[in-house]
Amino acid sequence: MVKAFKLLINPPADMTRKQALIEASKILTTAVVTSVGVILTESFATYLKTTPLVAFADLIAGVLGGILTGIVAVTLVYLIDNFGTIMKKIGESFKLIQYQLNVSPTEIRSIYQKAVAEIDAEYQLILNRIYQEYERLNQLMSLAFDCGSLAGVQFRHSQEFARAMSVKEKDILITIRYR
Repeated sequence: MVKAFKLLINPPADMTRKQALIEASKILTTAVVTSVGVILTESFATYLKTTPLVAFADLIAGVLGGILTGIVAVTLVYLIDNFGTIMKKIGESFKLIQYQLNVSPTEIRSIYQKAVAEIDAEYQLILNRIYQEYERLNQLMSLAFDCGSLAGVQFRHSQEFARAMSVKEKDILITIRYR
């Protein structure tokens, strides 16, 4: 606690008053939580001595008290470090709750139906793109395997088909060798 007061009275040169206040409050919070934790641990040990666990009362109380005291201390220090962010999120939650209380079921239904319609339109657009790509690839494949075409034309179409199927350029045949 003395360290916290020294920090408040004479903060280091590289620390602002606000930072010194935050650090001092973390030290004081940890000291208070630890003191309360020790008192509660002793009370718990005294209670356990009245049970069949009397042989292990101090051990059990010490372990559980230490764990709980540590969790509470770390949580409070985290809250001190992130107080602004936490309060902002709580405020946003209250705004959302307030909005939900002020919106009628009819408005919610309307918003829902509009969202579903937009999703349907986007889904149809995606399906149309897939269908068009399928048709393009099917046409390229038909041309590539058209045995009625001249060999050079069929070869050129097979190259286009390979590119459309994302075959690496180095793996695509460039010339035809006749025997």
